[in-house]
Amino acid sequence: GMLIGNSNNFVIANNTVNGVRSTPTTTALMSGIQVGLLSTNGSVANNVIRNIKNVSASGTGAAGISVISTSTGANVSIVNNMIDDITANGSATPASNGHGISITAGSGWDVYYNSVNVATNQTTGVTSAMFVSAGVTAAGAVNARNNIFANTQTSGATRYSVYSLA
Repeated sequence: GMLIGNSNNFVIANNTVNGVRSTPTTTALMSGIQVGLLSTNGSVANNVIRNIKNVSASGTGAAGISVISTSTGANVSIVNNMIDDITANGSATPASNGHGISITAGSGWDVYYNSVNVATNQTTGVTSAMFVSAGVTAAGAVNARNNIFANTQTSGATRYSVYSLA
């Protein structure tokens, strides 16, 4: 996958990320694109992200786009991305599952015009096309509009299109 961190005025655009898969013993999150640390004033746009898998029993999940940046007022746009086939082994910890877009901290995230389908069955836990964790505490931290969020899994995990703990 791709990681951008501690960056200002960045653009991640027009990429295809396919086939990111953990080892059976990893403890790391598998992600197609990860925005981390103190990232501001950027965009993640027009990317195709698919087939992201965390197959480790001790893994911390999988995400098409993972936003772990703690920036407040980040002014980052996640726009017009296509995400599908994201899955993990499943966990009682909500963030440690398969999510199309996962936002776990910070504020200033604009999420527009994305198409996300979480289709591969995960045996346990909670899955979603978009996940917002309890670590996102500012009012208005995530502005999500005009997206298509689908969870078409048919068995196993508890399934949501949008799952927010914020």
